[in-house]
Amino acid sequence: MVAAVIHASDSYPITNFYVSAAWLALMALLSFLMVSTWRYWSFKDLNLLRPRSPVLLVVMCGTIYAIWNWSHVVLVTIASTYVASGIAIRGGGLIRRYFGRKAPPAPETRIA
Repeated sequence: MVAAVIHASDSYPITNFYVSAAWLALMALLSFLMVSTWRYWSFKDLNLLRPRSPVLLVVMCGTIYAIWNWSHVVLVTIASTYVASGIAIRGGGLIRRYFGRKAPPAPETRIA
């Protein structure tokens, strides 16, 4: 993420106070995510040797073409999406845990 942002800004130094404050907040967030135990997709199950569908091939070629032509925007978008995916997975797990709780069953009453 840091390298993508630096590439997108053409490696110019930050001179605006508000941009530098946003950069500091981004660095704090990324530092927290690096040491946290939040789950991210590890790409271990991605096998490039097995056959692919034509749609996936078009998407992969389109992504490579977009990186080649508009790398400043596309690399920041890909990095931001990856960072947001970990946050979304964590948020989804918390929501599922919160709303997944069911009320305890009512005690049975026996009529003798």
